[in-house]
Amino acid sequence: VMSLFFDGLCREHANNMYIGIKDGYVAVFYGKPAQNPIVKEVTQIAADRLPSQDLLELKKGMVVETKENLLRTLEGMQSR
Repeated sequence: VMSLFFDGLCREHANNMYIGIKDGYVAVFYGKPAQNPIVKEVTQIAADRLPSQDLLELKKGMVVETKENLLRTLEGMQSR
């Protein structure tokens, strides 16, 4: 009997992140929108306090290319 334990994400989830909504709050997900994402972090940013344009983008899933872009986007949402 052989078993393998791997503590990590598959390549598709590890290389892709997006910002969306979970339980009414802005959240960061691993993976691609609508393709079995994994929740990385739920922020304290209430989605209902964001402008309608941001809310529409978040409902679709706002793909971020880098961690710097992720942090910049979240900071901008938090300051609104």
